[in-house]
Amino acid sequence: MRKKLKFHELGIIIRGVPVVNIMITDYNGRETNLVVKTALLSGLLRFAEATMAAVEYLECNNYHIIFHQGFILSEFSIEEPIITYGVIDKIKRKEEKKVEKTIRKQVKPILKRISDLFRNRFNGKNLSEVSQFREFSKEIEEQIQNGPNLSEQMFKSVFI
Repeated sequence: MRKKLKFHELGIIIRGVPVVNIMITDYNGRETNLVVKTALLSGLLRFAEATMAAVEYLECNNYHIIFHQGFILSEFSIEEPIITYGVIDKIKRKEEKKVEKTIRKQVKPILKRISDLFRNRFNGKNLSEVSQFREFSKEIEEQIQNGPNLSEQMFKSVFI
């Protein structure tokens, strides 16, 4: 039986700006400026893409930050990059392939599902009007309160 992964944070970044951010647990124990954090993540991802290749995840001492990247149409039908990310406990596996498989099979589908739901709801909208995204955040937060462990099955049952 595979262990369910616990998300500590979920978010969506558009144009380097956090439009959705859900803190599920206080995992790092210190005050963090959300705008600075997401700008750094966005910048790192863009730099990596320009110089090497797309980044699927970052590995920290105690956490993995996993990314799903896509596009959303603005109100002017311009494709804008959208980054959906999740912070989970570091996956303790001895082989890198097993870590990548866990991320690909368990985490990425959830992030993709959140991204798809967000895109379906806000495609073609004014993406600068961040207040419109509050309701979306609340929906996800309500589902998280049903239990600390998220699974793709839960998201499918709630949002389909």
